[in-house]
Amino acid sequence: MTMLCRNYLLVVFCISCLLLLVLCQNEQSVDKRKEEIRAARDKSTHQFRSVRVNQVWEKAQRIGKSPKELERLKVDLKKYDEKAYQLKKLERDGGDATGEQSEKMHKQLTEIMKKHNIVPKDKPNKQTPTKDKPFDDKRLNELWKKTLDAQHFDDNEVKIMKQQLKIHQEKINQYQELVDDLYGENSHPAAVQAKRNNAVDKDEFQAREMDLKLQHKRLNKDFQTLNVKTIPEEERGGFNEPRIINFWKDAQKTNFTEEELISLKEELRHFEGKLMKYDTMQEEAMYAERTYKKKKMNGEKVDMKKHTAMREKVKDIGNSVKKFFTSMKEKISSRKQQHNEL
Repeated sequence: MTMLCRNYLLVVFCISCLLLLVLCQNEQSVDKRKEEIRAARDKSTHQFRSVRVNQVWEKAQRIGKSPKELERLKVDLKKYDEKAYQLKKLERDGGDATGEQSEKMHKQLTEIMKKHNIVPKDKPNKQTPTKDKPFDDKRLNELWKKTLDAQHFDDNEVKIMKQQLKIHQEKINQYQELVDDLYGENSHPAAVQAKRNNAVDKDEFQAREMDLKLQHKRLNKDFQTLNVKTIPEEERGGFNEPRIINFWKDAQKTNFTEEELISLKEELRHFEGKLMKYDTMQEEAMYAERTYKKKKMNGEKVDMKKHTAMREKVKDIGNSVKKFFTSMKEKISSRKQQHNEL
């Protein structure tokens, strides 16, 4: 009986050792596979300086381009990426005022995508372009009407404005392609949430969503810049931010005294600087969020505390901005009401 127990225990011990060995080998195999995935991702992300070029590169990988096709694409994208970087520097210095070079760059990227069969299927226009409504986007058509009605534009400036609106429409189209690529053509909130929940790689999905948020923010910023151009300079009061310009225009329609208007203008000027700083910080925070998600996706170490601290700081400044807007709106509205009563 004792001998049987010993044999039984020996068999159990051997089986346990065998199972442990198999588990270790499986774990090593899984770890090795993870490392391979991380290495592949490291090679596939952060290839280019331009977010848009990275999006094209990542899409080419998702649709299953062969290594040779990717290598050929990479050569074209690297050349384009350098030109895009130089154009961005030129625009920061006030160059390309007409938007002509920007339009050429957009066309060039489209040609690269066509050459490598990455362009999505053509979609019919939402509406037939007319002289009064030459764009698909409703807001751009409204801006075009304001341009035609503006007394401070000469014929050449109207032509330049139309060119810039056309470029913006192309940017909107590119953005929509990315939205459709991520969510499909059904972008209803419930359908989008279902896509998020069912994503095979949630980190990658979130990183791509962050790219979309960044692009959407830039689109809004560019639109506001175009919108300001339709306002005569004498009505802007020396301001560049649309919301601040509206405050100034409304303030002039109230019963503020000349002295009060001077004080209010100084207050608005101070706040405009703070608002522009907040917009920059918000964009930097979004970039940091994107980098954080990309690093997490690649299995790299991330500083969660640093990331959270930056997000909270931007949130606090955002709350301060909202309070100012509410306060200023109430201040001007109350004086406008008094003025109307008089």
